Amino acid sequence: MVHLILASQSPRRRQLITLLNYPITCTAAQVNEDSITDPKPTLNVIETARIKAKAISKQLDKNTANRDTWIISADTTVAVDDMMLNKPANANEAKQMLQTLRGRNHDVHTGIVLLNPHSGQQVADVHTAVVTMR
Repeated sequence: MVHLILASQSPRRRQLITLLNYPITCTAAQVNEDSITDPKPTLNVIETARIKAKAISKQLDKNTANRDTWIISADTTVAVDDMMLNKPANANEAKQMLQTLRGRNHDVHTGIVLLNPHSGQQVADVHTAVVTMR
């Protein structure tokens, strides 16, 4: 039976993955996201998700990870005019970001990586949603 390892502690991501009705384990990947410097948002989220999946893969006991074990990781970023908006450092920065987005379209990019630690097989994709903030 397939066993999923979610490389996240996000309650919302866990809730979505449990809808698949597979056994699931959640564990946060300890990675330095600042080391990903690709300026293109879609490539940035895929690479960040890939690094998270690989970090979890390295932590697994090779006897535990079998061909039915899959690590799923994701990363999301917001971009306006192809400029990524990273997590705000404080309330003032968050307010400034919201003001930047106000009244215009922006892109929400989510990169998803599935990694089988047993075989090394990977599947990656990006989904982009265009959001208009009032």
